Amino acid sequence: MLYAIYFIYGLCVMFYFMMSWLFYRKDKEMLSRLVTVLMFVIGLQCLKDLFFIKPITELDEIDWMVVTAADMVAVPLYVFALIELCSPTSLTRRTIIFHELLFIVPFVLLSFTRDVVSIMSWCLRQPYTAQATLYGQYSPSPSTTPN
Repeated sequence: MLYAIYFIYGLCVMFYFMMSWLFYRKDKEMLSRLVTVLMFVIGLQCLKDLFFIKPITELDEIDWMVVTAADMVAVPLYVFALIELCSPTSLTRRTIIFHELLFIVPFVLLSFTRDVVSIMSWCLRQPYTAQATLYGQYSPSPSTTPN
């Protein structure tokens, strides 16, 4: 049974990388580029999962959180593709990078620090601070301003 799972995952990896290549070659529009990146990221995630089907060592709860956090990077890419389908040319590179970083930074921090509580508190604080900063409505309180 394990061989069938590896075979199916191999087919998925091949499909996602092939779709990524085809959409890359299709044209230079934003939607094609978004689908290219999405297919490439999902292919990398399937490739990553091949190592965890039958793990060499036992993984603890934090390790599984890191693996799951790596999969969450694709979530904004789905949203960007839907936004581009509903409202073409409304997305900018700045918006894409900003929203993608909100998913990448916690994953990287969790990978290196393994401190779930501070990562979660950072994630809850970050969207408001970043959005307010982007739209010019954020001014730090006097207690947080260095003397």
